[in-house]
Amino acid sequence: MATKFDFQRMRAYQLATALYAEVLPAVRRTEWPERALADQLIRAASSIALNIAEGAGEFSPREKVRFYRMARRSAWECVAILDLLKDGRANRAPFIANQQDALNQISALLTATIKRRQSAITPTDDRTPIPNTFAKRAARLAK
Repeated sequence: MATKFDFQRMRAYQLATALYAEVLPAVRRTEWPERALADQLIRAASSIALNIAEGAGEFSPREKVRFYRMARRSAWECVAILDLLKDGRANRAPFIANQQDALNQISALLTATIKRRQSAITPTDDRTPIPNTFAKRAARLAK
């Protein structure tokens, strides 16, 4: 069994990857007249998961929060795109409603994560050294 990275255990990340897995084929198999918006939905949906992963990889608490905020903004961007894609077509309504429900959950999880992490930030957090295990591994790889 492969070892999981920390971010892969995060519920927000799991929901974000599930959202992307639903959005991508739905957009590709359907003829959306608003092609540019549909493509932007794919990019924004992928950005949620990617920013969560990047934030989890940061050492600086401020940088972690910054990436989680970018992920939350991408979730909100997806909601806005889905609002714009609503055109009264009954066949789109269930898909849009399901994705907006997932985005609401992702946003709530990210908001809680951001608030929790922000409350723990201290003035010296930006000077936090890289943990020894990572520094040693990086030095070994650099050889």
